[in-house]
Amino acid sequence: MIPIATIKSGAIDWKLGFHPQVDFPREDIGFIGSLKRAVSETWQWNVRIWDGFGRMLSRKDKANLTGPIGIIRIAQQSMEQGLQYFLLFVAIISVHLAFFNLLPIPALDGGRLVFLMVQQAIRFFGGKEEWAIKSEMVANIVGFLLLFSLLILVTLKDLIKWIF
Repeated sequence: MIPIATIKSGAIDWKLGFHPQVDFPREDIGFIGSLKRAVSETWQWNVRIWDGFGRMLSRKDKANLTGPIGIIRIAQQSMEQGLQYFLLFVAIISVHLAFFNLLPIPALDGGRLVFLMVQQAIRFFGGKEEWAIKSEMVANIVGFLLLFSLLILVTLKDLIKWIF
């Protein structure tokens, strides 16, 4: 492996070994333009996530879940392609995790929001809150156990795929 030096925008970019030469387009769009693009791209990723989630639930596409081991392998592959790819991968993972966390599933923030709305409705109509609090506690325990079971199954699937 030989270090390769390339000059980009007046700066020397060192790479070790063989790497694809892919340039991310750069344009000077200013702070407001960057903010608009960030919001637009985040929105587009969320639309893709919802579309994929819907396709998975309607069985049009096979569920292709990966756990921590698979994420680490994909992160390693993206890092091998360059820092820009790795940062893009980290951004995509962040959007996916935020989306997943806001799903109305007990033990996640989205489930907590649902229970808060239910508690507010109970307060509004003069009901007792103890039932809502106890049901939230049970639902969170069940939701946590189901999510943890899913994590174990997906991790085992990743391990089997990695070993074989």
